Amino acid sequence: MSTKTEYTPGDWMDEIVSPMVEDPRQLIVQGGDTGWMLSGAAVDADDDDEFYRTILKPGDVVEFWARRIYDDVEIEVAEDGTYEVLGDYPADATHFAHEDADWDGYCSDVASLIAEGNPEEHGTPLPVGRHLINVWHWSSGHLYQFEVISGAGILAEIGQRQ
Repeated sequence: MSTKTEYTPGDWMDEIVSPMVEDPRQLIVQGGDTGWMLSGAAVDADDDDEFYRTILKPGDVVEFWARRIYDDVEIEVAEDGTYEVLGDYPADATHFAHEDADWDGYCSDVASLIAEGNPEEHGTPLPVGRHLINVWHWSSGHLYQFEVISGAGILAEIGQRQ
């Protein structure tokens, strides 16, 4: 399974997924009060919104969130509520949702999804049968420090928030 990790600044997180990039440095642009900022417009002109702008000055530490979207798996739910996962997913998966669920229909593990992940009525069990499940990973606390070196803005990864 090949998947990529994408990042977004933690301050941009809300109920809508903010601009995601494979390298946080893709969001650096010259501009703003200090001459540098992170901007969603750097990767998508449609994200030229003040919410997706973060003014940067040398020494600032920015927390990024990471996302990996994995291959879907099938789950077979039996009459008695037991289930079988038909396939594999990575151990670090943090979010599971029925293929037909809306954005708030995810669960943090497969057992919770079986118990309350019905896409027709969230909070009720999945019906008997086979279901295609979306699987992904979210994590926070990826810390980067902003510096200007030889006139170029850079973000250096400095660790993980504990």
